Amino acid sequence: MKVRIEILLPLVGFVYIAYFPTTSGELRNYFFQPEILVPFILVFLGLSIMSFGVKQFFGLIKSLKMFFLHDVDSSEIAPASIKGMINYSYVSSLLWILYALVVNSEAINTVDISAFIALLGVSLIYSLILSELLLRPLLKRIEFVT
Repeated sequence: MKVRIEILLPLVGFVYIAYFPTTSGELRNYFFQPEILVPFILVFLGLSIMSFGVKQFFGLIKSLKMFFLHDVDSSEIAPASIKGMINYSYVSSLLWILYALVVNSEAINTVDISAFIALLGVSLIYSLILSELLLRPLLKRIEFVT
């Protein structure tokens, strides 16, 4: 198992970008919303496991090490499963948005619209981070290596 040196440049870039919001407290105050994150994760896990099974889901977790190692044999997941999980990431976000719209439609006069739109944006950010910064690069790496 040889460590991939080319992963260091994007990793340093992500750490540099995340350093300033983390130290200023923006991530803690605005980004980590448990009322959004927990249902998002539960719906994503539920849809992924119902569709592809536990073996494929744990294969996804095990194949994350392909980002850091030159280990070709570590991929135990089918690329079609990753494509489906990318879609389920967006579905999880949209389900939470629909839920928030239905629940807040009755109390829309008492809710601050700008805060509500920010919460909807956080839900979309969760799906973008999961699908476009984690799952899609993993899919491209698996397709490139195999």
